[in-house]
Amino acid sequence: MSEFGNEDLLNQLKSVPTFGQAMKTAREDPQVTEENLEKYIMDASVGLTERCLETIDELKDIVEGSLDPELVAAYAGLVKNGSSALTQLNKIALQNKKDKTTLQKTQMEIDSREKIADGQTDAELVNTDFIVSNRQQILDALTGSVDQKQIKQESL
Repeated sequence: MSEFGNEDLLNQLKSVPTFGQAMKTAREDPQVTEENLEKYIMDASVGLTERCLETIDELKDIVEGSLDPELVAAYAGLVKNGSSALTQLNKIALQNKKDKTTLQKTQMEIDSREKIADGQTDAELVNTDFIVSNRQQILDALTGSVDQKQIKQESL
């Protein structure tokens, strides 16, 4: 056997890792703590969703040409789970945006209340151009029987 080099070939093949072993060594074991738990869950969810979408794309041609109902049902389940995962990630993203907006709104309300309490109101909120008059003066001004200057002088 050694004249054909079979032993060398067997030794070379034994040293090549199998596909499963290569995948295990390529993936790192993350150290999950309370501080990074949320980030880990998001990263794992995104990775799983991406792999699901890649698998859907790869299996599409196979399933379209197949008449096996079990394969079609499995593919439909994969598509359903993939869309469900995307929906959940979308809900998380929308909730994060809503939380940020709510936080900004609350901070703006607190700031405006502090300004009002300190007496530092904005010019748009305070209108100092009031004319004090009674009902008869307003009716006279609307009908044009009284001059505008006369109303201002009477109110002062």
